[in-house]
Parts: sequence; C-alpha cells; structure tokens
Amino acid sequence: MLVTSYGDVLFGASYDDSLQGQWLPIEWSWSNPPMEIGVEYKTMERHMNCAVYTKLVFFGPLTNGTAKSRSHGITMTQMIRCSGYVTEGYTMPATGSSGATVYCDQESMVVEPVGDLSDRTAYVQLWYTKE
Repeated sequence: MLVTSYGDVLFGASYDDSLQGQWLPIEWSWSNPPMEIGVEYKTMERHMNCAVYTKLVFFGPLTNGTAKSRSHGITMTQMIRCSGYVTEGYTMPATGSSGATVYCDQESMVVEPVGDLSDRTAYVQLWYTKE
C-alpha cells in the first residue's frame, strides 16, 4: 500500500495482484478537515467498524429563548454527536445567560437558547455514519 500524507489529509493507492498489477485509489480520509459549510468529509474516525463522516450546516437565525428545529438534510445510518457555534463567539452546548444547547438526531437539529439570541445565527457540526 502506498500512502502519502499532506498535513490534514491522508490519501493513497493500493496494489492488487488480482487486477494484473494495477494501483487503485483509496477513498480520502481527513484527520482535520477544513470544514467548509455544506461539504461532507469522511474522517479517519471509526464507530462500530463504520466510517464516520462530518458536515458543517448553517442553522440560521436563533430565537428569543425558545427552541428552534431545522432539518439538516443528511442521509445517515446513525448520529454520533453534534456541536455548534453561535456568532459572537458562543459554542454549544453552553450554559449561562447567553448560552444555547444543541440536539441532533437522524432527521433534524434543535437549538435551544437560554436567553435572547435573536440577533445571532448558528452553525452546527454533525458526526455520523452512513451505509
């Protein structure tokens, strides 16, 4: 197996005798993806022998202390974890008078602000497996 690593990305090729000595590309896996909004990245992480993918999704404007739900539009097998970022420097989950909590499942994400965050927007990063 020939593997080359450039910083945060691992890629390579595999030699297969059954294909008369051809080199085959290996799917890219990221150790630290650049996290562009809306782009799915296959990570080097594994969960129950399945590859873990990650994606950064724009959640949109937040509310004044009430939970807001939004579909993430990702087809997945299992949600592993999620976290978020609110403009003005807050991370989720967070506590305090201006914090927020984020919940995710296979279909949607929910952000629940503790106080009035209606003047801010949020981004949610999801980690999940696919078939």
